[in-house]
Amino acid sequence: MRIRVIQHIRFLIVFLIVFPIISTFAFSQENSTGNKDQNKLLNSTEKDTIKFKLFEIEGVSDEYKRRIIEGIKLSYANSPDFEVPFSMFDSLTAMRPDRPEGFFLKSALYFSLYSANPRSVHFDSLKYFSDKAIELTKKLMEDDPDNKYYKLYLGAAYGNMGLYYLNNGSYWKAYRNGKKGKNYLEDALKTDPDFGDAQFGIGIFYYYTDVLSKYIKPLLYIIGMSGDRKKGLSMLEASLKNSTLAQVESRDYLARFYSRYEGRRDKAEQYLLFLHETFPDNPFYLFNLSVFYYDYGDYIRSAELFSKVEKETDLKYKFYHRGVSFYLGLIYHKLGDYNISNTYLDRVVNRYGMSSEILRRNTYFFIGKNLECLGKRNQALSYYKKAEDVDIDSHKYEIEYYLENALSEGDFKLIETDKLINNRKYDKAIANAKSNLSELLNTSNGKSERIANLFRLRITEANLKLDNIEQAKKEFVQINVREIDENKVDIARYFTAGAEIYLALDKKEKAWEYLDEVYGMERNSLPVYFVRQALYLQRKILGEIKKR
Repeated sequence: MRIRVIQHIRFLIVFLIVFPIISTFAFSQENSTGNKDQNKLLNSTEKDTIKFKLFEIEGVSDEYKRRIIEGIKLSYANSPDFEVPFSMFDSLTAMRPDRPEGFFLKSALYFSLYSANPRSVHFDSLKYFSDKAIELTKKLMEDDPDNKYYKLYLGAAYGNMGLYYLNNGSYWKAYRNGKKGKNYLEDALKTDPDFGDAQFGIGIFYYYTDVLSKYIKPLLYIIGMSGDRKKGLSMLEASLKNSTLAQVESRDYLARFYSRYEGRRDKAEQYLLFLHETFPDNPFYLFNLSVFYYDYGDYIRSAELFSKVEKETDLKYKFYHRGVSFYLGLIYHKLGDYNISNTYLDRVVNRYGMSSEILRRNTYFFIGKNLECLGKRNQALSYYKKAEDVDIDSHKYEIEYYLENALSEGDFKLIETDKLINNRKYDKAIANAKSNLSELLNTSNGKSERIANLFRLRITEANLKLDNIEQAKKEFVQINVREIDENKVDIARYFTAGAEIYLALDKKEKAWEYLDEVYGMERNSLPVYFVRQALYLQRKILGEIKKR
């Protein structure tokens, strides 16, 4: 429990630093890289709705403003190889050594490099350029204290400094700098309520403080902070139209929020597709789109897109290939090719490294599951135990179950049906499940009863995929839920299927009764598919999100 409390306090500090500030560029997220066809990028931004507007700053030439925008465009095109945009921002400093823009924009690039790889050698550069941006901006503010751009620069730069102090273990300094960053952005909005770039940063703050876990909200309340989810979304949507810098990032964050918290799969996909189509040579957006399809169970499409990222991304960008190998490992497990799955997951362990606890836990679990599916139970147990030793909840139910229960002959047959469903072979899945079910109907053994009911659940799920609602319901009502309660993931599958059926039959009250059972479970312990699907169904049933 003590570890959890420390983690929540640390997260609170990180939150106050990172989310009140403006990211400045889409490549400042964890994974991004770029390519190279500058003309293609510029033509794309010109013909689509993203318009990079000149800064409205006074006292500088139009050429100076043009170089700011050109450097930003080049950053999208070349990320994370920033030699060309660095040169453009250096030219700003050469033109006007008294101005902060060159330092401010370079600090944003170093922030993105640090975000991608915290062990990078760029950390001192992040502090240097942030310090310089603060120093020069404060000098200018002596004569122009209400300038909204100066407040924006300070908001971002102090946020960067907060990250610097956090990395060095100076938590109080980290908090103070992060809080300053937020305050400057709020001041910028007081100067201009329609200042889109500040709307972006504060919109993220309002949103996250509203949807944070129950452990974080009391800490925020103690220090006098609270969120407003609807206001946060509204500000992010407004920043799409009003911002100079944040038009791209606003779409990125909106896609994230709509998918993870709002149950709006359609809107999230719309933004993700737009970003990928607008910047087709930047793998960051293709990577995000690939993750989106994986999270919603479209493994075939996700595999195609991840394979494209793998093929087109330079091997020197280790953080990309680690993520791609991890997801392809999970996808090939779902598709039933366990040797290829472990080839990818072994790369995560031995070549790229497991950079987070959730990566470590899930990698170990799926390696173990692959080994068990290949008939290597003893080897699988060692990996299940390694996964169990990582102190997070992901796949908790399954890990607990498989440590206690080896896969039976019936389980292996169920897995074959799952492979057919995941490969979109729904008719074959139904035929396979019905054939196996017919062999079990006269079996009185308890385990056989469990397997028989799980085959009925697979038939239900495959019929739902085919939109055969009546057939799905016919099979679903025969399931004895008491027979499948050994593995709580099976329970989640059952109640999710029930919610889908009764929603399709326009019996929303009944649908919610089933879905509410899923919300009674520890959702952090469930596969991410059920978390996303539960939110999606909740909005379809209730017209809003009442539970997260």
